[in-house]
Amino acid sequence: MAVIVTDVDGTLLVHGKIDPGSITILKKLQERHHLILATGRDQESVRFLVEKLDMEHYKTGALILLNGMEMIDFRDREHIKKPGLTCEQTLSAIKALKKYCMQVYVVGEGTHWRIPSVFEPLFHLLPIKKVKKVLSHPRIEHFPSAIDKIAILGYFGTKRKLMNLERSENLSYIKIGKFWDEIVPEGCDKAKMVERYMRKHHIRPDDLYVFGDGQNDAAMLRLTGNSYAPKNALPCAKKAARHVFTPGSMAKVAYSELHARHDLHGQKHGKEQKDH
Repeated sequence: MAVIVTDVDGTLLVHGKIDPGSITILKKLQERHHLILATGRDQESVRFLVEKLDMEHYKTGALILLNGMEMIDFRDREHIKKPGLTCEQTLSAIKALKKYCMQVYVVGEGTHWRIPSVFEPLFHLLPIKKVKKVLSHPRIEHFPSAIDKIAILGYFGTKRKLMNLERSENLSYIKIGKFWDEIVPEGCDKAKMVERYMRKHHIRPDDLYVFGDGQNDAAMLRLTGNSYAPKNALPCAKKAARHVFTPGSMAKVAYSELHARHDLHGQKHGKEQKDH
């Protein structure tokens, strides 16, 4: 039995969508293997994907959420969530970076709140769905009691400013995509949650298959030789991965690789079988 770990945005999803063929493949893989969605999203934001993939039905995998802050194990219903950002950390980060990015929003309690930006009138003119979605979030009136992360669009400040912020406030600044970044509590790491899952379920590194495209995926891509990044991934992810694949083909690649190494009953082929 293998474990398939995949990032969501930019890896499993392309422009926020998953094709029917990929859904069919991933459902079939869950009959014999573990499937883990490892994402920066919160639980509410991946609910549609959990439903499409029938993950609650198969109970053979897990969710790693908020870049490793939270994990839900469908096999035994274990639910782990580390403390989020404090109001003081959030205020300090927003104050330090607001002038150097195009948009900031705060995620907590299953809701997204945007911080007003001088660039908002320009955003309304851009025909980009993801930008329009940010503008649909309500303006923040007060900070929630539980803050999971800060999301940032279009940072144009210096790297030194980010390093100073990380050091002074015990935060981690993560580059998610070309224009999207996130701030999370120090120590949040998808790879650490993957390793925890492996220890718990006695999974060996050579039975682990990892797919990812961002800075937040690099550490977990290095956990195994069976690591894959899409061709349009960030350079750090492609450097960490052993293989690259065509965007949108994550499920097909996973099925092909597992079919080559495991029989239909989830049994790993021995060396003699692989040579034939």
